[in-house]
Order: sequence, then structure tokens, then C-alpha cells
Amino acid sequence: MPPTLSRRALLGSVAASSSLLAGCAGVLSSGGGSCTSSYSLSVRPLTDSELAELATEEPRDEHADAASRIIVTAAREGETTYTTYHHPPLREGIYVEHEGSYYRVERTVTATRERTAREVRIEYDRETSPPFGATVIAFPGLPQSDQKAFLAAYPNEKVGGSDGVHGFTVGGYPHVYPDDAESRLISSGTVWVRYDGAPYRVTVGETQSVEEETFRYTLDEVADDQPAFVAFVREQFVVSFDGLPDAEREVFEQALDEEVTECEPLSEGFSGLKERTYSVPDDERLSRRGVIVTYEGDTYEVGFVNSVVWPSVELFTDHSADEPPPGIATAKRTPS
Repeated sequence: MPPTLSRRALLGSVAASSSLLAGCAGVLSSGGGSCTSSYSLSVRPLTDSELAELATEEPRDEHADAASRIIVTAAREGETTYTTYHHPPLREGIYVEHEGSYYRVERTVTATRERTAREVRIEYDRETSPPFGATVIAFPGLPQSDQKAFLAAYPNEKVGGSDGVHGFTVGGYPHVYPDDAESRLISSGTVWVRYDGAPYRVTVGETQSVEEETFRYTLDEVADDQPAFVAFVREQFVVSFDGLPDAEREVFEQALDEEVTECEPLSEGFSGLKERTYSVPDDERLSRRGVIVTYEGDTYEVGFVNSVVWPSVELFTDHSADEPPPGIATAKRTPS
């Protein structure tokens, strides 16, 4: 289970970066208007190099090192294994580049077992300091097992650390300590830890059962250079938008110059183009990114964002069973 960030943490990180998932989600400003739901259409031209880059997936920051090791080893030896009780670093079915060749990642579970983890909680508030007389442990003074537990749960790039963030809480992060590990945090209640110049309230307490999985990774080569990979991507994932009805073509060509936004109910052309994009089968999409299309000989990435004013606060919807089709992002906020 990944760490759970409090809403305050998310708001702090948004304030620090001045954007919320820029390019992936829009937010409606009510402004007293009657538009409670709108769609924005963006159309971005792609060169062959950009298409290749879009089709490959870079591992997330916290998984980059492990993912790189998996790719290098699987390419050299034919396969490799990775064991974790958290999310694995590479998803199945994505495409990666290694030393000029392009591969599809294949992954299977080969073993599972139950482990006992401790729940790690970290709290930070820029305005709060340790009370007078409180014991504050410098991070280097912690045993290695506690340092690993702290760093595993620490938000890191997720909220940009303490710099520029007013506060955050990570709660319920499961971490498996080695058997008979030395610890100054386990069952010690809340302890102040000074890390990178800032004080944090840290609690390592309750136990929970977690499932540890061992994954077997292999790489299926699909192209030995970029031109061959671009040809593969065009054959597998690029959809033709030639021959659009007049109303849809008018909206598409308008979006070539600038993002187009309409409130619901949508116009005939905008609605038709949205449904055409929605209807592209999953196996013709590049992961969860927008749909890639050709139009009059050029290649474009087409994506929609649905912005909604809701009576309850929810900054961004999680991916779930009832999520909109890939390429369609949804953002929600309370009217101001």
C-alpha cells in the first residue's frame, strides 16, 4: 500500500508548484456562472522522435533505479526477478528503450508470501517545533533499519520535501523491518527526528500483514532502432482522423491553433469528436495517454479534459473501475 498523504499535504504541494497536474487536469472556476461541466480539447503535433518518446514509458522517480536495473539485466540475461510488497517498478505491457532498441515489458508473478509490516507515520508542520525539553534524534543517529523505514515513507519528490511545503502527513505506510532489527522508533510512541534540517514527528507502531510478490520480468524486442519503432507504433496505435464529418473537422482544425473548451451540452462537432476519441479501443492506445491520430498526413496527440464544479471537494479523481476512458482526465472542485 502506498503512503497516504493528507489533504493538507496535497494542498501544500499544489501551492508550492502553482499547478495541479499541469497538462493532465483542468479546474473550472465557477465565477458565478452556470457552466458546471466543460470539456477541453487539445491537439498537439508530434514529430517521429516525439512519437517514439510518447510511446515509451519512463519509470517513476522513486522506482527509477530499480526499473533501470530490471531493464539492463533482462536485456542482457533474458530475464530477471524483483521482489516487493509495494508496487512493482515496471508495469506489464509498457514499452521501454535500452541501448537504442525498443522492448515490450512482460511480467508474471512467480511467488507470494505474507510478511508482517510496521505502520510508519511521518508528520511535518513548518509552524511547529519540538516542545521545550523534547528529545530530538538526528537522522544519522538512527539505526540503519529506522533510517530505511523513514526514507521509505518520506514523501520525497511526491510533495517536494519540506522546502516550500507548509505541512504534510504520511500515515499508514507499511514497512517490513528485518528480524531482530535494532530500532529506536518501534513501539516508542511519537519521536522527533531531525532530517535535512527540519523536525518531523515519526511514529512506528501497529503491525499489519502485507503480501510480498516476486515478479519475473522479460523484455520482448519490437524494434532495433527508432525508425523501426516509430513504424511499429504507427501500425499498432495510430488512428486515422481523415474523412471527419464537416462539423468535427471544424472543431479539430480550431484545436490545431489553440485549446478548445465547451460547456455542456456540447456542440455536434465537439461531441462527435469526443465520442470518436472515447471509442478508440484500449489495445489501440498508448498506455493512459491521449489518442494518437493522423490527419492530412501529419501526426497528433489528441486529449480531452473534463472539468466539473461539484458541491463537495475532490481535487482529482483516482483511476477506478468507473473512470473515464484513457486520455480523458477529470478534475473537480467546490464552487467558490
